[in-house]
Amino acid sequence: MAHPLGKFQQASDAVDDSLESPFSGSFQQNYQRNWEYRGPDENLSLAKIFDFVPAHSRVLDIGCGYADLGHELKSKKSCIVWGIEQDSARAAVAKTRLDVLLEGDITNENFLQSLRPQTFDVIILADVLEHLIHGEEVLRSLQQFLAPAGCLILSVPNIAHAAVRLALFQGRFPYSEEGLLDKTHLTFYTRTSLSETVENSGFIVVDEQSTYLGALDTEIPIQISGIITESLVQTAEREPDGTTYQFILKLLAETDNERRRLIQQKFVSQASRISHLSDEVQQNAHTIREQVAVLQRTEDRFQRSLDDIHSILSQFNSIDDKIDVLAQHVKDIESEIKETTIHLQAIESRVERFLNTPPISWLRKIRQKLRGKA
Repeated sequence: MAHPLGKFQQASDAVDDSLESPFSGSFQQNYQRNWEYRGPDENLSLAKIFDFVPAHSRVLDIGCGYADLGHELKSKKSCIVWGIEQDSARAAVAKTRLDVLLEGDITNENFLQSLRPQTFDVIILADVLEHLIHGEEVLRSLQQFLAPAGCLILSVPNIAHAAVRLALFQGRFPYSEEGLLDKTHLTFYTRTSLSETVENSGFIVVDEQSTYLGALDTEIPIQISGIITESLVQTAEREPDGTTYQFILKLLAETDNERRRLIQQKFVSQASRISHLSDEVQQNAHTIREQVAVLQRTEDRFQRSLDDIHSILSQFNSIDDKIDVLAQHVKDIESEIKETTIHLQAIESRVERFLNTPPISWLRKIRQKLRGKA
């Protein structure tokens, strides 16, 4: 992967301002950095490497490019920085910015041995390993140049990034001038294969960082069309390391003493964490017990309220039964009233007829009835 240096703020008058940046493209803005700004969310591998390097260290920056990183280590952390660069144009610029610049190929054993008997507190391989066929051999050979307790810092691009996966969905593997699919890459790394390379070369990972870019934010063109849907893009990004653009590792040479120290350090750290978690569990257990007691009291109140509701419902049911009886009684009374009304209407009709009969006819009918009885 070509060094993602971007357009750094130049801090040395020795660098020609007209010199073009070694990194360009539509995603260049993701790597631009003002070295004067130290923000917590910097997403640049060189910034994370810069933070890994202790002040006043002797540093060997392999593949140093134009020495932007080395210059910052010298000016900001008072480091002594040696550089190795294979490209003559870049080496010419780097030579003006570093303490020592060697032009050559680290895969050449004779060239590498020319460094002896120098040792360094920090050796940097920033986006170099992927350009080598035999990365493990180079890493092993660099151990001899590490000072006691010295570290090696490397960064490599992640071939399992969502953008690469999505391109493969479309049957594409688009090599480019830089980035994840830089056409000069000879080896591709995932988290697993990088871990295997580190272990096989005799190193231990003691710290790690990553840079991140979304599936649509890299140099690989991904268009939402056909098989590539927004849902598929989101799924690819959610996969392990789907948005991890680069891995940055801090390594120590694996020795028995170092391994014991790391194991002891991890044990102490884990013991401290377990103790802290135990305290949290105790605190949470007390809180949970209080919450359970509150819930129990609430449940008791709820049960009492439920019993009261059942009692009220029972009373309502009893009242409903009484209402039904009263309603039937009212219907019976209404029926009796109806029958009485009909009977009264008949009497009224008879009285009406009686009152309308002439007196003589009335008396004659009475006499006839009386004679009939005699």
